[in-house]
Amino acid sequence: MTTVPELAFQYTEAGLSVIPIRADGSKAAAIPWETYQHEIAGPDELSRMFSNGHGLATIGGRVSGFLEILDFDDLPSYEAYCLLIIAQGAAELLERLVEVETPRPGRQFRYRCPDGVEGNQPLARRLIDGKPKALIETRAEGGYALVPGCPPACHPTGRTYELRRGDIFNPPIITAAERSLLLDTARSLNEYTEPARTHIPKPATDRNKNRPGDLFAACTTWPEILEPSGWKLVFERGGIGYWRRPGKRDGISATTNFADSDLLYVFSTSTLFEPEHTYSKFAAYAHMYHHGDYQTAARELARRGYGEPKQTERTQPREPGQPATAGFKLYDAGAIAEWPQEPLDWLAEGLIPKCGIGFMSAPPKDRKSLLTLDLALHLAQPGETRPWLGKFKVTPTKVLYIAREDPLRRVKDRALEICNSYRLPIPTPGRLQFLIRNRIHLTDIEHRAWLIRTIQANGFELLILDVINRMHPDLDEISSADMGKLVSILEELNRDLGITILADDHTRKPQGKNVGRDSQEPNPFDLKGSIAKYACADFMICLSRTHQANRMQVYCENKDSDERPHFFLDVSPKGSTEPKFQYAGNVTQLAGDMKTVGEANRGKVLESLETMGDWMSPKEISRRLSMSDSTVTKHITALLKAGKIDRQGKTRNIQYRAIFDRGKNMPQANRENLSYDND
Repeated sequence: MTTVPELAFQYTEAGLSVIPIRADGSKAAAIPWETYQHEIAGPDELSRMFSNGHGLATIGGRVSGFLEILDFDDLPSYEAYCLLIIAQGAAELLERLVEVETPRPGRQFRYRCPDGVEGNQPLARRLIDGKPKALIETRAEGGYALVPGCPPACHPTGRTYELRRGDIFNPPIITAAERSLLLDTARSLNEYTEPARTHIPKPATDRNKNRPGDLFAACTTWPEILEPSGWKLVFERGGIGYWRRPGKRDGISATTNFADSDLLYVFSTSTLFEPEHTYSKFAAYAHMYHHGDYQTAARELARRGYGEPKQTERTQPREPGQPATAGFKLYDAGAIAEWPQEPLDWLAEGLIPKCGIGFMSAPPKDRKSLLTLDLALHLAQPGETRPWLGKFKVTPTKVLYIAREDPLRRVKDRALEICNSYRLPIPTPGRLQFLIRNRIHLTDIEHRAWLIRTIQANGFELLILDVINRMHPDLDEISSADMGKLVSILEELNRDLGITILADDHTRKPQGKNVGRDSQEPNPFDLKGSIAKYACADFMICLSRTHQANRMQVYCENKDSDERPHFFLDVSPKGSTEPKFQYAGNVTQLAGDMKTVGEANRGKVLESLETMGDWMSPKEISRRLSMSDSTVTKHITALLKAGKIDRQGKTRNIQYRAIFDRGKNMPQANRENLSYDND
């Protein structure tokens, strides 16, 4: 039989940190063990630590190769857990885990996850004798767990730990996604939530017994609330619904009706709900569709007929996907001369057509939000406006700006800095309004309804979405089908409201060898994800960096013009009194001007060598022409490649001379000394 000291050596050789456990039923460490959370004990230390009949435990976390122990306090929790894992099609994952039977009796699963493990976590709890008790928990960073081979006296029951499956010394390695599935499934078995984390409206009284929220909850199912926002019912078991959040491909993120509560319990940290909170149906509706505003949610439900004797046709909302065909009209090409003449109006002349859909694209952190805000502040000026970027005429426009990423503080600071830099007045009330950091989802029918009402009520003419990929969390931007859905939403808003839409979006990573952010040309086809977005765009504004810190390139195109503005833009440093953005010239024209100057300078270098007719160093040429050494070196390289000059010497002693045809273009002094063959 293997002794505890021998087991300790085997665990450490397998890369697992161990500590001794008191044999008094307390399961407590026999030594101060903080050191061994960071390093594995050596042979001499092991001999000292396990010389007194102690038990043995392994430490979780990084020190043991990112070991994590999933501990079940009782068999019913373990059995329910296994059934849920199997129901998700992950039986193979379960079978890979090391399984240990614990004395209580309970179970443990052991595995390693190199992507990282956190500290000890209670995952599922139950209220026992008025106190919450952990049913399922982890032991990882800063935690330990007793192992098979530990003496019976180490546990208060006087029973031992028994290995049921797997290699205890070599727990399997799992991925972060597999670990997430394991932990989220455990969280779905939670039976206790702190009262402060339970969202249930106050009970109705006789005076308000027909509250819209209560009537809504009584006649609405959880699928009717959750599924329109992209939640997916994975399966049902024992009257409990197991749900997966939008954007997640496997696992579960929440439960409904646990213990016949008719409540939603959310444990995912990636939703608009607070994790480890429970919600009634009305509370869930208010959080999903009205940002947690119960009064607004109740008013909307009342408008839709909840709390009223019956729902009228006027208040009945259109079903998702139901077409509004009343305005459909056919135009006959045979009468094309009679078609109405629709004028082409511009918000920014030559760049942004009125009532179009377009994108402002750039890599992250490349000032697209700053430039978009600059545009919005110019458009929001009433009456006579100043040209945008000092060049493009703009039309006064009422703007709704949805800022999904930047906080209120940053938007305020930037707006004030921009206005001060141009000496622009602050827009008058109602001209430019912001929705800042709210989790608005374009795929959510209730969110779109709010958006439509807000635009109509305020008369907005331009909708800015910054950035759009934060507004469709349940859609995959790489998927053509998903981006087709997004495009349909944008086109519906554009068509039904007659509004211009400008969406800020990211570009792909730089493509090609030796291409970085500073050398990537702005290109509309670099828009991240499916080509469906570019295909629907009436206009594009593409940004990229240059090698000059405060200079950017801008490339624009639109379907209403053959012009493709491509220009440089200078950006003033923060705190500068100069205009924040200044047009710095047409890229093609500047490139042509630079080429002309370069060709002239190259001619001067060649002329200097021809005039001297002798060997010259680059330094001599630089002094003679008052050019920089780097400029002269560049032109010498080109002249060598063209076969117009010759070279002699090495390293610092290299000299150059013009190559002449016999007697032609040679200095007069040298031409007189030429001798000719008779033939």
